Amino acid sequence: MTHIGKYVVLRELGQGGMGVVFEARDPTLDRPVAVKLVKDRGDPERFLREARAAARVIHPNCVPIFDMGEHAGNPFLVMELVVGMSASDYLERHAPLSPRVATDIVAAACRGLQAIHDAGLVHRDIKPSNLLISKAGTVKVADFGLARVVDGNAPTLTGDRTIGTPQFMSPEQCYAEPADARSDVYSLGATYYVLLTNRHPYRGEHELQIMFAHCNDPIPDPREVVPSVPESCAQAVRKAMAKNPAERYQSAQEMLADLEAILAADPSPTLGLNGTATPPSRGAPARFSLAPTASDTAPWQPDKGDDETGETSLSGQEDTTTRRRWIIGVSTSIALGSLGGYFALRSNSDTRKDDELRPEVAAKPVLVPVRNVGGAVGVLGVAVSDDEHWLAVALSDAHAPSKAGGVKLFDRTAGAVPEVWWKWRDDSCNSVAFSPDGKLLVAGFSGSSKIRVWSMATQKELNFVASVFKGDASGNVVAVAFSPDGKLLAASSDGWVSRPGRVRVWRVSDGSHLRDLTQQEPGRPVQPIRGISFSPDGKTLAAAVKMAPGSQPLIEVWDAESGNHVKTLLVTQATLGPCVAFARNEPLIAYTSQEDVQLARPLSFNPDKRLVTNNNEPAGIALSPDGTLLAISFSETIELIDTKTERLFPPLKGQGGQIYSLAFTANGKTLISGSQSKTVHEWSIPPRE
Repeated sequence: MTHIGKYVVLRELGQGGMGVVFEARDPTLDRPVAVKLVKDRGDPERFLREARAAARVIHPNCVPIFDMGEHAGNPFLVMELVVGMSASDYLERHAPLSPRVATDIVAAACRGLQAIHDAGLVHRDIKPSNLLISKAGTVKVADFGLARVVDGNAPTLTGDRTIGTPQFMSPEQCYAEPADARSDVYSLGATYYVLLTNRHPYRGEHELQIMFAHCNDPIPDPREVVPSVPESCAQAVRKAMAKNPAERYQSAQEMLADLEAILAADPSPTLGLNGTATPPSRGAPARFSLAPTASDTAPWQPDKGDDETGETSLSGQEDTTTRRRWIIGVSTSIALGSLGGYFALRSNSDTRKDDELRPEVAAKPVLVPVRNVGGAVGVLGVAVSDDEHWLAVALSDAHAPSKAGGVKLFDRTAGAVPEVWWKWRDDSCNSVAFSPDGKLLVAGFSGSSKIRVWSMATQKELNFVASVFKGDASGNVVAVAFSPDGKLLAASSDGWVSRPGRVRVWRVSDGSHLRDLTQQEPGRPVQPIRGISFSPDGKTLAAAVKMAPGSQPLIEVWDAESGNHVKTLLVTQATLGPCVAFARNEPLIAYTSQEDVQLARPLSFNPDKRLVTNNNEPAGIALSPDGTLLAISFSETIELIDTKTERLFPPLKGQGGQIYSLAFTANGKTLISGSQSKTVHEWSIPPRE
């Protein structure tokens, strides 16, 4: 076989119960992919529905489905090719695992499982060999060959074939009853038991004995095998593995809360994935690193099911010639760890020690809290006027019952009563920006698909031609920006359905529409645009373009005045979408992917520095005006790094909620952050050498 659809087959990686997996090459984008040829899709309509549901799982560290099709009557799925090691192999190498490391892995799995469950899917085969640890150190839930959309008729046995792996199957799976998210929680509890003890929870001479034990035997206590396991870990195992689903954790998120409490109370060092001890970072999850050895090059093979029915120890079971160390991952692997779950920002040459970190960055009081503004989304954009007098906040909650979305404007000098203006309660706002002279405020909206520009002097809306993105240009307005000289205004849309995202440019002096900028390659899959930024001289405009099925995320660069395309910067996988930001007063651009942050100079755009994020994707990014400090948000944490020395500062914590938006004041002394928790924080930035 040389081709599957348009994909050039390079080699077979292996066969499993659900199909055959190949390493292949996408000839259009010239990149490696994994192609899974499914043996039996069952109901074609259901297969398509479930594949689409899996592809819609949007998680900060998701490994997406790129494409799907049919070959010789059998469906196939195209996914990212991932390099890593399974938790089973990691256990084999490092057993016994410390409770800290075992909990780190399972907590990450909870995050990924919650994303899967939120999409209406149940995995049905959670086990150590299906938890991959990527080369960058991120835990990923793998093998969606068994994933099903939740409904009342989803059996767990088909004929004589068991759906799941007996060592980790929930009682309802053993009884062939419909499985829901709590079934995956049970399997994850059994996995936690294995990682803590290096043994399976139940043993038997054949599969039926093991399945009977899952249904009838007492819940196993890991402390009976390893007395040093903390009681809190044992309690989590027992609750996850309760026979009655109603007595378990009712969601992966609920289990995660207990695991995070365990991690917060555990001061012990975590074991890096290269086997070196690494101290925890102020209660944050482990900093993982993965160093290959000569023996770690065997390709991962699709799992055929765990059959170690009578073994008391899991390590050392396989002959060394067949051990699977490195994994070339397959299927719709959902990467785990939230935006900041396992974040360690470091340069390739970083050799600093934790005790060399500078003093903790001071956090000011919350000067401008945004409270009780509606639903769960909260703040998606923040902007500060150059005179630092005004703060604008974009609220994306217009569709909540309170209709409390729109724009809030705060007078930062007003003390305890900062709110002075609030408009457009009926529309969801994604982004805000002040003109350099502070005379104008622009905001981009979703519900109306338009920009609104106000005069700060009169607080009245101004007329801009083609302010609504409609027709072929339809889409939510997700980003807005003024050029540094204030002459141009740009806004980007994410596109709808088959329409590409685009950037629209206006002349500020008269509100005239200059042009629309769209993707450069004819025939390329349509991709939404996430963010935009002008270079310090105003001559260059960069746009962060999100990934779409069959496409790669990238940064598009145009000449701002003429609209001529300048360059395309390819970005590795970035499910949330890459971020892009220019420094205001320094010719420096930063852009992100799931794996790193690149720093480049606008003259050539050749990457000057690469800062590794260990496969944790940023949600927000900002450069200080002088370009010396980079701020990146991951989940509830903001990381700060000196762009010259690559020194990492202690993280900013305590705001709560996913932090989507970051902005420096014009003097670079204050960082503003807006979060999903409907709050805005101001952080004082200490002087730097």
